Amino acid sequence: MKRVNLLILIIITLMIIISCGNNSTNPDTEIPTVGISSPIDNAVLASNSIVTITIDAQDNEEIDSVELYIDSNLVFTDEESPYQYDWDTTDMFGEHTIYAKAFDSSDNSATSTEITVTLINQLELLISPYESVINIDEELEVSIQVENVSELFAFSAEIIFDNSIIEPVPDMLTIGSIWGNDVVELIVLENGRINVAISLQQTPGIDEINGNEELLTFKVIGLQAGSSSLSFENVQMLDENGEPISNFNEIEIMNGTLTVE
Repeated sequence: MKRVNLLILIIITLMIIISCGNNSTNPDTEIPTVGISSPIDNAVLASNSIVTITIDAQDNEEIDSVELYIDSNLVFTDEESPYQYDWDTTDMFGEHTIYAKAFDSSDNSATSTEITVTLINQLELLISPYESVINIDEELEVSIQVENVSELFAFSAEIIFDNSIIEPVPDMLTIGSIWGNDVVELIVLENGRINVAISLQQTPGIDEINGNEELLTFKVIGLQAGSSSLSFENVQMLDENGEPISNFNEIEIMNGTLTVE
């Protein structure tokens, strides 16, 4: 009888062990997926602004946390979706690298592909003074200026105005000294517009223009009382390869207004 009871006990014990073994779960070894969804790789962004970085992280079970690295420095850890970081780019310029790491609840981790973005100052094309008042028969010198330009080789634009209110003074249009002496220029005065095209020549001298510069000046004279805008159309800014300069797509154009009394 004792042998029977012992045999039954052994069988029960084996059944419990087998049952426990069948009910156990395999450990999670699947790594998360993670990527930077915004901004895109090689994006050109305005410095001195807030850039929102968005991270896409997924896992077969659960994302525990996401880390964001800029220039290899950990700048942010997020534990809740959506995974976003508002990057303050004040006084930051040039190229910067961004990548993210994702961790799941089983301590599996993955690192995203690194992206590169370039921060630039806002390119601006403006008329100065942007708002003026003159009398009939009075002259005013107008300046066309550019700010935060990079690798400028050629500039062209049409400057539009109301030729019943003002008109350019003949032979009073001058290109800025930043162009130097070795330039190609074409300036055509028409009713209600000035067509301008200026280009450097590829010489050992000046091969590009950078920074804040005066592109040209011209004088207008008041004809009769009224108000005229001074505005740009068909603006082009090209590098020495004939391509738009790097921050041209982000250009801000500031037109002017001239009132004649």
